[in-house]
Amino acid sequence: MLRIDVPRGQRPLIKVIVGRSAAQSVLGGLSAPQRTPSTTADFLIDTGASHSVIDLGLAKKLALQPMSQMPVKTASSGSGHVMSTLFMASLSIAFTDTLYSSPMVPLGSQDFGNHGFHGLLGMDILSHFIMTFNGPANFIELRWPAAPSKKRKR
Repeated sequence: MLRIDVPRGQRPLIKVIVGRSAAQSVLGGLSAPQRTPSTTADFLIDTGASHSVIDLGLAKKLALQPMSQMPVKTASSGSGHVMSTLFMASLSIAFTDTLYSSPMVPLGSQDFGNHGFHGLLGMDILSHFIMTFNGPANFIELRWPAAPSKKRKR
């Protein structure tokens, strides 16, 4: 389980470890035993985003290589789409008792400027978890889905 406190009037931010995907590190000239560049960054939990997005400045800092362009719909694009550069990255979230880690996640990109976060955690990642929002207590909980219970034979 991961509990994220969200004080009134503030955004729901989650600490995400983001770095170069393993494939990009090898293709980019780093040998497998070497540590790939990564950093911990604040991502905004965004249930309205179908895909996760990384800040362009952070993508450059991590030397992520652009993979392609993709059309995305944003709050500011109205009924149309804008083109977004697609990066492949590794993404991890530390839970109390385990680490969610995906070595290859496609991330759209956007310049978030000084908004106070470095990415959006969209439904492509959030859909793997059970998420509970407790407004009166000002927190969000993310949990792994429980394994199906096995009925005992009598």
